[in-house]
Amino acid sequence: MLDPIASLKAPPPRYLLESDSSDEEGQGAYPSSSQPRRPAPPAAEVTLSAVPGAPALKPSSVVVGIGQAGAYLVRRAAAPRPALTVAVGPEPAGTVFALGDGSALVALAEPESGAAYALVEAVLGALGAEAWTLVSSYVPAMYIPAEAEPRLPDPPVRFLSSSAAPKGAGLRGYDAPNYVTGVAGAFLSSSAHPASPFHGKQSTLLLLPLPLSMLDPRAVSAALGATTGAAAALDRPAHWTEVDDEPFAALGMGARRAHEAAGDGDDLSGMYM
Repeated sequence: MLDPIASLKAPPPRYLLESDSSDEEGQGAYPSSSQPRRPAPPAAEVTLSAVPGAPALKPSSVVVGIGQAGAYLVRRAAAPRPALTVAVGPEPAGTVFALGDGSALVALAEPESGAAYALVEAVLGALGAEAWTLVSSYVPAMYIPAEAEPRLPDPPVRFLSSSAAPKGAGLRGYDAPNYVTGVAGAFLSSSAHPASPFHGKQSTLLLLPLPLSMLDPRAVSAALGATTGAAAALDRPAHWTEVDDEPFAALGMGARRAHEAAGDGDDLSGMYM
């Protein structure tokens, strides 16, 4: 058992050395003992490469679509022109599209664990825009609403903003104790860090309710119109169906297709809640 008054610098008692101490709470680690240290993983290498023939891109406003929300926005873009490709190590991680009128659309995939912050810093440094609109997604069944929030027939588009709250029909705040992770969380962390180039710039995170096949396109148009000047360039019908929804990874996160689940003809699809 743990002796609260024993010196941490003293060697362990002989009976501990001669017996199995696996069940001894707090034993086995002393400042004077030498323990092998696990080497730190190498920093993620993020590269942004220009698409051959594409003009230089210096946008004043950027819309960043994360995960399947990024693929959804690419379908809504009227005339996206690839300008940059994004890679984390040897793996592709996204594409930067020029939308015209000084705006750009960035479609990013969620990278491996530990690479999100490096990916965000690379994108921020390469584009250097003053206004940023981030678009991700959330699972309505896993969202904890405020006690006073009125219930709506359809899950709303939610937001987090570093400036004044955007005014748009159907928009609701994304409030604590709910939180965001991954690339969206890395963007928000950068915006709050005084040493980051993202700090002090106008930024808003929109979270679209899943599944996207059930999302009213007018709600997305209203949300983008309230937060970015690139809304007109992202107002084309997306034609997003259940086939395009990603399989669920947790309770309520969407349909698991029957052929992926069992390979037979039974419908084993899950449902968003």
